[in-house]
Amino acid sequence: MRVVTGFGYIKDDKGNIVTKAQLPAGEHPLKVGFEYVEVADLAALAAVVLYRDSAEAKTKNDEKLIQQKMRQLAVDALKAEGKL
Repeated sequence: MRVVTGFGYIKDDKGNIVTKAQLPAGEHPLKVGFEYVEVADLAALAAVVLYRDSAEAKTKNDEKLIQQKMRQLAVDALKAEGKL
């Protein structure tokens, strides 16, 4: 990919914006199936919204809730045993 302004984003083969990029001007490698789209400046890059898979986001949120609950149960059990 050729970078001119130094600001851009990368889209996957489905057209989803998967990452933002700030790179020095010049040639850079790009994985097959991805497309680099350049923007004018940092303000334009900041306005770009990344794609987020809702199923993946829900799974991550669920895992976070489980970890918090496990921690609280462990703290409560240790307190009941007089270890905390």
